[in-house]
Amino acid sequence: MSFGDYNDTTQHNTTQHNTTQHNTTQHNTILNLDELGKLARVNHIPIIFASDENYAKYLSVAVQSIKEHINPIYHYDIFVLETDITESTKLALHSMQNTNLSIYFIDIKPKLASYDTSLFTLNYYLTIEAYYRLFIPQIFQTFEKVLYVDCDITFRKDIAELYHTNMEDFLVAAVRDVGLILNVQVRELEMYRAYIYETLQLSNVSDYFNSGLMLFNLRLMREVNLDLLQLGIGLLQKGIKTLYSDQSILNYIFKDKVKYLPHNWNHLIWHTEIDIPTWKERLANTPYYEFICAYEEASKDPYTLHYKPWNKLDIAYGYEFWRYARLCPLYEIILHDHITHKLSLTIKEYSYLPIYKAKLKRYRILNALTFGKFRKFQNRKNELKQKISNMEK
Repeated sequence: MSFGDYNDTTQHNTTQHNTTQHNTTQHNTILNLDELGKLARVNHIPIIFASDENYAKYLSVAVQSIKEHINPIYHYDIFVLETDITESTKLALHSMQNTNLSIYFIDIKPKLASYDTSLFTLNYYLTIEAYYRLFIPQIFQTFEKVLYVDCDITFRKDIAELYHTNMEDFLVAAVRDVGLILNVQVRELEMYRAYIYETLQLSNVSDYFNSGLMLFNLRLMREVNLDLLQLGIGLLQKGIKTLYSDQSILNYIFKDKVKYLPHNWNHLIWHTEIDIPTWKERLANTPYYEFICAYEEASKDPYTLHYKPWNKLDIAYGYEFWRYARLCPLYEIILHDHITHKLSLTIKEYSYLPIYKAKLKRYRILNALTFGKFRKFQNRKNELKQKISNMEK
C-alpha cells in the first residue's frame, strides 16, 4: 500500500470504529514551541513519546491502544519529540487523530544543538531518542504534569487514570524494575550490585525504577528549581557509568523523590522464559518477596504491556499488539520489517551450520572422555544436536 492510499484505508478503519478523522492537510505537522503553552488545558491528557523514523511504526500501535481506551470526557494530546520522522510518516500518524485525540510533532534539533550530544551513551538498542525525556521540563514549561511513554508500550486501560495519580510531594511516579531485583538478589551479579549501590548510590535495589513510563510533576520541579537537563548533562560530564543510559541518570537524580506505581502500569515482559516460582523461593523471607509477588499478580491483568512482540511472535500477550497493529496505517511496514528481519536472521543462522556441527563433534568427544560426568558437556551436546536437527528438517 502506498502512502497515498492512507486516507482511503484510514477512512474505512475509522468508520468501523466510530471515530472522526482530522483533515491532516489543513495544518503543519510540526508544532511551533510558541504554541505549545496554549495546549496546557483542563481535561487534556498530555502524553509524550520520543521516536525516530524506525520506531514511528511501533509508536502508531501505542497510539492505537490509547485510542481504544479513551474516556470521552477528556482530550488526549500526544506530543512526539523527534528529529528525523518523514513527512509521509507524520501524515500517516496524523490520520489516526479523532475528536478526542490529537498528535503533535516537536522537532528537538534546535534544543540538541546547544549541547554536546557525544556525551549521550548509545548502543545497538539505545538511540539518542532515549535522552529526549531529559528535555521534557524545559519544553513543557506551562504544564502541571505530563506522562512520558516509550514507543514499545501497549495500553489495556485508559491512560487518563494513570495521569490523575495524586503526585503528593513526589517529583516523578514510576514502576519498580523487577529485572534489577532479579539480577542483584537472585542471580547475584556483581556488575548490577555495583551499579545500584555504588554508581547510583541507591539505598536499596527495590528503589530502582524503569523509565519507560513516567509521570513528571513539572509544577513541583519548577517550585524546587530542579533543572533536569543541566543535572543530567552534569552527570554525563563527570563520567557517570550509564549502564542503562538515561534511566541511570533519572534514577540518580530522582532517588528518594519517586512515587512508586503498581506493577500493572509498566508491566515488563521479557523475551526469555522467567521462572517466577524459583524467584519466589530464592527471595522468600527477604524484603524483596513482596515485589515478586506483586509482579506475578500484575501479570494476570496488566494495564500496559512493555515488550517487543515484533521480535518474538509467541511472547505473552503478543496477540494484543498485533490486534492493535492491524488497525494502524503503518501496519504493512511493520509486517515488511518483521519479515525482512526474520529472514536475515535465518540466513545468518544457516551460515553457522558448519560451525554448529564442528562444535557438536567437540562436545561429543568431551562427553565421552569424561564418561558423561559433566552435565554441561552433555547438555550442550544435546542442545547442538537438536538445533542442527531442526535446521536440517
